[in-house]
Amino acid sequence: MNILKVTLCLESPALFTGVSNREENSAVTLPYIPGAALRGALIARAQSTQANIVPQFFLNGSVRFLNGYLADGDERMLPTPASWRVEKHADMKYNPRVYDFAINRKTVPKPQAIDISFCYIENDAEKPRVVFGNPQREVSVHIAGKDRGEVKKSNNTVFHYEALSADQKFVAVILCETQEQADVCDQLLLSKDDLIWLGGSRSAGYGRARVVKMERKISWHETEGHGDTDNGRVTLTLLSDMILRDANGQLTTDLLSVLRTRLPKSDLKLEASFIARARVGGFNRKWQLPLPQAETLGAGSVFVFSNIKAEAFQTFVEKGLGERLAEGFGCVAINWNSANDLASREVSKHRQDSVTLSEKSKVIARGMATRMWKLKLDEAITAQAMRLTIEKAPPNSQLARLRTVVREAIFSKQVDTVQTFRKDMRQTARTAFHKAWVERPGTGDKERLGEWIDERLDKKDAWARLGVNNESRINVAGEKAEAQSDVEYILRLIDAVLYRATKDNRGAK
Repeated sequence: MNILKVTLCLESPALFTGVSNREENSAVTLPYIPGAALRGALIARAQSTQANIVPQFFLNGSVRFLNGYLADGDERMLPTPASWRVEKHADMKYNPRVYDFAINRKTVPKPQAIDISFCYIENDAEKPRVVFGNPQREVSVHIAGKDRGEVKKSNNTVFHYEALSADQKFVAVILCETQEQADVCDQLLLSKDDLIWLGGSRSAGYGRARVVKMERKISWHETEGHGDTDNGRVTLTLLSDMILRDANGQLTTDLLSVLRTRLPKSDLKLEASFIARARVGGFNRKWQLPLPQAETLGAGSVFVFSNIKAEAFQTFVEKGLGERLAEGFGCVAINWNSANDLASREVSKHRQDSVTLSEKSKVIARGMATRMWKLKLDEAITAQAMRLTIEKAPPNSQLARLRTVVREAIFSKQVDTVQTFRKDMRQTARTAFHKAWVERPGTGDKERLGEWIDERLDKKDAWARLGVNNESRINVAGEKAEAQSDVEYILRLIDAVLYRATKDNRGAK
């Protein structure tokens, strides 16, 4: 194996857009340099040579371009595991203790997820310490049609880019099977005064980066694994998004079923999971067409398995798991962290440059932020509904009657009508909802469907149940999204779960 560890410094803001947020007048960057962006830049350079020949290894998957993640000095940071928690209302600037729920879920009575993109573990101190970092971003507000030189597609005249700020370092890794492949990549990276253009909107001055350091290695380990844990469990952490297909060739997020097909002789069990969901797409510049969108397991997802040895996953650590491995997808680590709790410190903060808007532009920017915030809430509802499994669901006729009442309540934002309907249900219907179970896969936690619905109608900790911090609403150019009704979204969650139960009933026939 021949490895190139590449440190890139952004000399201008950079824009790496993921799946569209359906805001035609906005573009929000990913918090990292996708492997596909670096791969595409080298392919473009190869095509620009006199021979105009692209080496075959760029196309056959034998060279993998791992995502460029934020750097702290020479340290390549990694996506923050979804299993890590801090105490509720903890302020990260005060360096709170971090608890790994993949090891012990009973450490903190009121846990809170960590909303910081990247981290790494310092092992030099007496006790391990986690260092957190968010890439700096900047917001640019422009006038559509005038600044873009494009025909306006809507009545909105304001659009914004939220891009990675200049003067930041990111570390990418290129994994090559042969020295010849590494030599070609090395030559292409350093062929134009160490400068390289990455991402979108290059004609507007975005995406200029410089290769500031290049290291050649013969082996590569993202993390220092600790082997099997003392309790006989193995923890698998996703270091990038992962695209999986089931035995029928359909896209799936069921990692357990995929592993069982890849490890047929094992009897592995999923003890717990902490899932970050993502959607991937892309754009083919040659075809001028978008790539198909797909739901994926997001970077930072954590899975705890038993009845298996860590060595069984070693191939996936070395070669990746899933599709589009050459573009940085499917990277995993085994037993990355073995400490139940960690000290912490923060090295980088999210920033948005201040801009001055007219009152009219403020209204438009606020509207954009609100629509983006609603989309995020929609995604939270979908993720919650997808994580749940309904066993012994009531008949579709009973589900339909309750859904009708719930949907009417969504428009009125009143839960009283649903609560009254639940109390006045016929005994047969009440019994059916009592016999049905809601289960969170991977946890073994079950709750009766009727009780699950009634608890959410009580409106206690509504946003926490959705996994959303309502105080951290999206803002565009300093204009914060309008607050939304927690009642509406709790009712929509209930409706989504009832709808899924209806579809499962149909599929079972």
